[in-house]
Amino acid sequence: MESYPFELGPIRPVDEGDSLLIRTTHGCPWNRCEFCVNYKGMRFSIRPVEEIKRDIVAAARYYGGHPFQSCFLQDGDSFIMKTGDLLEVLRFLREHFPTLKRVTSYGRAQTMIRKSPAEMKEICQAGLNLLYCGMESGSDTILEKIRKGITSRDLIQSASMAKEAGMQLSEFIILGLGGMALWE
Repeated sequence: MESYPFELGPIRPVDEGDSLLIRTTHGCPWNRCEFCVNYKGMRFSIRPVEEIKRDIVAAARYYGGHPFQSCFLQDGDSFIMKTGDLLEVLRFLREHFPTLKRVTSYGRAQTMIRKSPAEMKEICQAGLNLLYCGMESGSDTILEKIRKGITSRDLIQSASMAKEAGMQLSEFIILGLGGMALWE
């Protein structure tokens, strides 16, 4: 296994195979969904901005000017960061990787709706322009059953906020979560 001079998280979306990976958090702030095993046993924390910046500098040196088009911010939810901190990271990232056209992140509905529309727009304008969101199901009954910690209303509100800010969304839906009893 190759060793990197910067920290990497355990997963990334399939679409991000050629992307620069920069870790902003450890784990998931919720980490209670019945179906998810990605961050089990991992305590959630937000990485300090200076630590993230050191990793960006280390990645820039390591990749030696590679013209990345996309960067994925790891782990489970960069939106939980204070808006000012996230903006600082995004600006620093652009300074060190000027060829980036897209910055992406997982976005948990519950943390996204805590941001104001102005904050969402500012985050998008700073470069975070595509979100991977775990909708899983549009059924409140199923969302409660799988311990998702959100409602269909939260999902609609967060998606609307992201779109109004100019962000693109990639929603994950898990077919069959309701089992035989709730398949409809």
